[in-house]
Amino acid sequence: MTITNKVLQDFYEKIHKDLKPAKNGNCFVIKEQESKSAIKQISLAFKNSQDVILLQQKAGECPAITNLFQEKPILNSCDFIVLMCKNKDLHILFCEIKSSNNEENRKKALKQIVSSKIFLEYLYKNYLEHFETKNFKIPLEKAKNIYIYPASIPQKKATFASQNLIFKTLEIDSKGVATIKNAYEFFGA
Repeated sequence: MTITNKVLQDFYEKIHKDLKPAKNGNCFVIKEQESKSAIKQISLAFKNSQDVILLQQKAGECPAITNLFQEKPILNSCDFIVLMCKNKDLHILFCEIKSSNNEENRKKALKQIVSSKIFLEYLYKNYLEHFETKNFKIPLEKAKNIYIYPASIPQKKATFASQNLIFKTLEIDSKGVATIKNAYEFFGA
């Protein structure tokens, strides 16, 4: 099923503000939730911000992932989700930021991504139900899993845990800030 920028933006307008990262012009600003992370902030510039939306499940600010279970007050989630309309196709990217590339972090990233896929499916299905629209589908089976880490960290040999991840490195400044001037190129779109 095809999608248009208008359909994507209509979906985004209905989503609660707490799921939307800060925006500065055509840049989305992602702030890492983990205080110890080497990457503190990523600014992602998209030439046409009408064909892209980003979601961010911020710990403590996203009611849909809090207080569902007594023993786990906040569910894991990836750092951000990108939905891009390109040639009327919807591209979905689940992105996780880590300070290093090792097997333990890759396994943790995959679990966080799976949790966010469940969340996005829940959000999408409720959107269809409550706004009585059937004008697009979210093809989760075609989604890509992006593992982002500092360029200064050498990539270790891939193992079974990383087979479902696409690795992307970032140049960060001394404050842990990265700017991606062409986010389409960065994500391979």
